[in-house]
Parts: sequence; structure tokens; C-alpha cells
Amino acid sequence: MKALNDDIQMRSDWFIPLCTGPERLRNQHGLKLHPTQKPEALLHRVLLASSRPGDLVLDPFCGTGTTGIAAVALGRRFTGIELNPAFAALAAERLRQAAQPEADGTEGGRP
Repeated sequence: MKALNDDIQMRSDWFIPLCTGPERLRNQHGLKLHPTQKPEALLHRVLLASSRPGDLVLDPFCGTGTTGIAAVALGRRFTGIELNPAFAALAAERLRQAAQPEADGTEGGRP
């Protein structure tokens, strides 16, 4: 985690903005698709601090799949469990898109 913070020990209180703007998933009427969607930056930090590339990340409350998106971007394998069929379908579609190679050779637009 020090590498993300100019080689200085990272604080334990993080200031990460709420999930808003284009990252927030909304329906055609502009309403939130999930009431507690987490910011990708939060899951990115959590996974960097708690796993290594190639590790399997389990999210038993998958929601919109943000943990899976961060896991794929960081080279982790991912398994998610979600009770709500609509959220499960949304997460599956996001993960499918994140894993697709882009024209520039990146996966889902991520380096």
C-alpha cells in the first residue's frame, strides 16, 4: 500500500468519494440500479491490500459486481454470489464487458 502513497505508510482512514457520475449505474430514468454501489477505488485498495495477482476473490454479496470489476483489473480471479436475479444479471454483464479485449489490447478499457 505504501507504493500507492509515495512510499509513505498509508493512513487507515481513506477519503474516497461516493460512487457518482459515470461510475454510478442508473436505469433509463436516471434512478440508481443498486442502493449501495461501492466506488471502484475503494475495492481496488482493499484488493491490493489483501490479495495477490492470481488469487481467487470471493464476494458473497456481489450486488453490481464492483468487487469483480476491481479483481479482474488487478489480475485476480473472481467468484460472486448474489441473491437478487436483477443484480446478478447486471454484475454478470459488467464482468463480461470488463473481460472483453478492447481494440487497443486492454481488457474492458483497463490497462
